[in-house]
Amino acid sequence: LMVNITERKTKDTLIHEIQKLPQGDAFPQYLWLYVKAEQVRAAICSITHEWGFTTIQNHLSTLADATLNTVLKQIDPEESLAVIALGKYGSCELTYGSDLDLIFLSTHEYVDPDKILSIQKCLHYKSYTHPIFSVDLRLRPYGIDGPMACTLQQFKNYYIDHAKPWEKQMLTRSRIIGGNAHLKSNFEAFKELFLFSNAPSKDFIEEVRNMHTTIQKNKATQNPPELAFKAHRGGLVHCEFAAQTIQLFCGPMHSALRSCSTLKTFKTSLRLHLFPEATLTHLIEGYLFLTKLEHFLRRDKNVAITQISSNTSEQERLAQWLGFTSFKAFWTHYLQVLTHNESSIEAIFEQLRSM
Repeated sequence: LMVNITERKTKDTLIHEIQKLPQGDAFPQYLWLYVKAEQVRAAICSITHEWGFTTIQNHLSTLADATLNTVLKQIDPEESLAVIALGKYGSCELTYGSDLDLIFLSTHEYVDPDKILSIQKCLHYKSYTHPIFSVDLRLRPYGIDGPMACTLQQFKNYYIDHAKPWEKQMLTRSRIIGGNAHLKSNFEAFKELFLFSNAPSKDFIEEVRNMHTTIQKNKATQNPPELAFKAHRGGLVHCEFAAQTIQLFCGPMHSALRSCSTLKTFKTSLRLHLFPEATLTHLIEGYLFLTKLEHFLRRDKNVAITQISSNTSEQERLAQWLGFTSFKAFWTHYLQVLTHNESSIEAIFEQLRSM
């Protein structure tokens, strides 16, 4: 760990190191130690400012890729499965404490659920209260009522016939991270065709707005509600919804927008002059500020945190780390960010509606 703490390891390097760990029943324990050591290394590089938080997001996502690929090859050596990553993992924007949202595809119509559960169990190995990675399989077709793995044709049928608007949005941040190569290429071809053949109807904008209103109502429950930096208007989820909507409306005309990354979507939109420069510049700055805020809170606790603490001492510590003289100064700037983000997002939505 300490030989070269700032080394930016590739996925292949990480896989090679994981494969050298002791095998057998002790493997999950050694894998836990290895993953936590890499996460600590990333935290040290963050504290010492050797790595920016986008570099850390990429490293944590690559670490998850390497871990999952190694476990998948151990449990599925015949490569009958492929794994789709979604959400922050799919967009290579993992932070500390993030879950791995996954969907399993299979070359066979029936997959023994124990095979999927074995992968999940290995990744859920826990020591000192924290697992290697928390895996969430609830976003698969038909949710918890659906099979643990489905064929690509079953996946296609579900999305064509039953997918809700939020599932279409979710698919914009999906990628195959390992497994059967044939499934990977065919999934990518379907994703391209399904998402980017035609732009959605204008009603889609209102559906996105309603979805975010519901999320805010259910998640922004603290007093004041602005403490919810993810769920509040102008927060991270609102920004992500904006990027996904831009992709779905403009992706059919601009292939450069077909990215899993929220930030890349905004920057590409700016480069293509799709929206007023000031609108996108404010949104990029605001999104980066909120991402940095989330990064600090999750690094500090190593859990999925979605709200700013109401504890005064923790608030002052947060403000100091982000470079503010006081929490009051931070709060003033933070509220401005939410307001500017919301205004920019609404301007983008209105422009998309008028296209």
